[in-house]
Amino acid sequence: MEATHGQNASGVGEALNGRVIRSSIETFVFGTRVPEQATPACGSLVKVSAVNEKVTLIGVIYDIAVQENALTRMIARASSEDLRGEESALREQAFVEGSVLCLGYLDARGRARYTFPAQPPWLLDKVLNCEDDEIRRFTSNPRFLVPILRSRAIGLSYSRLIVATIERAASLHADRRAFIESCAEELARQLSDRPVELDDLLRELEVLYE
Repeated sequence: MEATHGQNASGVGEALNGRVIRSSIETFVFGTRVPEQATPACGSLVKVSAVNEKVTLIGVIYDIAVQENALTRMIARASSEDLRGEESALREQAFVEGSVLCLGYLDARGRARYTFPAQPPWLLDKVLNCEDDEIRRFTSNPRFLVPILRSRAIGLSYSRLIVATIERAASLHADRRAFIESCAEELARQLSDRPVELDDLLRELEVLYE
């Protein structure tokens, strides 16, 4: 698979992240081989063009797994002398899987829709990092957080994902503080019946104001 090359203002590449290897309406998994420094990051927004190419699915990476294989097991048993000068090239053979939660999509007119698409991405579809403008447009409404709160795929670790996603998107908005506050207000609405969870989450968000 191809590794990411270009960098945008948010610090993530604009090129190919990988290709879809499993998918459903709510989540999908992409696979890639990338250098260690280019490994996709949790909280990053990615996109996949739908089959009809009229909508662009938007999702957030919520888990990353580096898979073992026969080569990595062999390397792990090798001595430092055997690997001298070759570690970097060998690391690039590692297979990385990124798990993505669908947050919604951009329609044919570029408008953000915060609901699941009619169809999941297809096998081997290209998974790309979202461009800065796409991230600003999609996160301009804090409703993008709702699928994370309601997803069963992520489990109890959703708070860390929310903080990571808000932090990455905040750097692209002109008024960083106002963006974070709008997200906090949306979380307060969605978690009004879960005050303990809300309090813990808002405490984690406090560090982003600094």
